Amino acid sequence: MSTVWARDWTWSVFRSSKDGRVPQRLPKIGFYGASIWIVGCLLIAALAQVISPYHPAQISLGARLSPPLLFGGTLEHLLGTDELGRDVLARLIYSIQISMLVAAWRDLHQYAARRFIGLSRCRAWRTGR
Repeated sequence: MSTVWARDWTWSVFRSSKDGRVPQRLPKIGFYGASIWIVGCLLIAALAQVISPYHPAQISLGARLSPPLLFGGTLEHLLGTDELGRDVLARLIYSIQISMLVAAWRDLHQYAARRFIGLSRCRAWRTGR
């Protein structure tokens, strides 16, 4: 196998803009997709009590283990119910609130820890210890 192909490919990857070719920028689809996902999760968490069809702990024994809508379920429970008859969609919507709360709590503690470490390093640098 020849190494000419590898050499040409490597040269094309590391070619500078001085060669007359302007490198194309990749689309930021990942950034926009992640932003839309996070904003959507925040909206669902903020409006959980408004958009949730049931309370997550409400039990409906008559609808135990009902399947989701696409698998023969009804419009009453879009994602079906669990073993105790609790609505899966309601539990999913309310669980987003908990996930966002845990993430915010983690970020707050991480920020505080970094500030403390930064201040202690700054004090050690000033005093020479």
